[in-house]
Amino acid sequence: MPPSIFPDNKTVAVATFWKGGSSNDVNMGEMLEKYGYGGTFVLEAPLSEETAKRLSSLGHDFALEEPTFPQNANLFRHRYSDTFNDISDTWMKIEDVEGSILLLYGDPSELPSDTKQWLDFECIMGYLGGISHVWYGSAAELAAYLEEGK
Repeated sequence: MPPSIFPDNKTVAVATFWKGGSSNDVNMGEMLEKYGYGGTFVLEAPLSEETAKRLSSLGHDFALEEPTFPQNANLFRHRYSDTFNDISDTWMKIEDVEGSILLLYGDPSELPSDTKQWLDFECIMGYLGGISHVWYGSAAELAAYLEEGK
């Protein structure tokens, strides 16, 4: 059974993971850090040493494959490209349900240099960020925490 209380006695979790290896990885990492999120970058292509150091300095981690979660985790997944309304509808249903997890994921290389998509995603991050009862971690941190059964 997954824990109903996350680290720091938080009752709900928001975690993220991203396909790593694109020129947008640092931009994504900086946005996540700006709003207090952790991110796991799944290495599907090599990262430059500079990119890896920058993402690490922002508190993000790396994995060789997508983190897995227990079958009984109260987990809701959304791609970063889902609409604000879709993500906020899910959030409204789970925000006060102890033990709920919202997992945001995607591929930063799909975000073009078009700032509208980046701004849309930043609105989602700001909307979900900074909530006192929410634990913000990377998907790898969350998977490890649930695996330990704390």
